[in-house]
Amino acid sequence: SGYFAAKQYGNTAVHTDASARTKLQQNSVSVTSSGNCSNPQNPSCTSLDGFPVSTVAFLIQLKRDCGCNLTVTGGTETGHATHGPGKAAVDIDRSAVLTFMQTQTKIGMSRNRPIYSYRGYRIWDEDSQHFHAWEPAN
Repeated sequence: SGYFAAKQYGNTAVHTDASARTKLQQNSVSVTSSGNCSNPQNPSCTSLDGFPVSTVAFLIQLKRDCGCNLTVTGGTETGHATHGPGKAAVDIDRSAVLTFMQTQTKIGMSRNRPIYSYRGYRIWDEDSQHFHAWEPAN
């Protein structure tokens, strides 16, 4: 089945929270939040409302390539400097993907932590709990 982007955010095809979660769940990608919620106005929640179709495709491919238990921990909810509706940025749980990411091309450092390149995304080993992945603007 194809993607079912529910709306546009500027020139970016995006999902509603429900459609992004459904597509990820169909491909065995989990979503979790510290607040066990999806309210985009609550920084303790993980919202996928306005999540780009391209980011969902990236996560599905990462899941396939790493063969790991991929979990999204940050999406479009408030409280992030670089996340939001229409922005190709996501936080993923570090523990399951660490070994796989270390096999990817290291392209730099930020705050003494490595940044990797994977399928057009930059993936920063931000802290001991998660990776921050984003698609650089062209």
